[in-house]
Amino acid sequence: MRPTIAAVLSTSVILAACGSPPANVMGAAPSTGCHAAGAQALLGQRLDDMVLQDALRDSGALRTRVLPPGAAAVAAGADPMRLNLELDAQGRIHRMVCG
Repeated sequence: MRPTIAAVLSTSVILAACGSPPANVMGAAPSTGCHAAGAQALLGQRLDDMVLQDALRDSGALRTRVLPPGAAAVAAGADPMRLNLELDAQGRIHRMVCG
């Protein structure tokens, strides 16, 4: 199981580094922040590239941080445009929070 989580984490870092902000549709104002509630439908799903992209789109976040089981987000590194995805031991999303 460990190699799978490591692969997802590596992919997440690569995607976050080369990702671009969502397109501005018909002159709408850019996103005003991350809203984890918009991506709550993804809870319980195994994290992969498609789910990660859905989480970004649905939350309005510009970046993600994937936290493996037992890892805690560091408050000092808070980013209002980042969606933190906390995984369980099976690599499924069990919590999402912005910051």
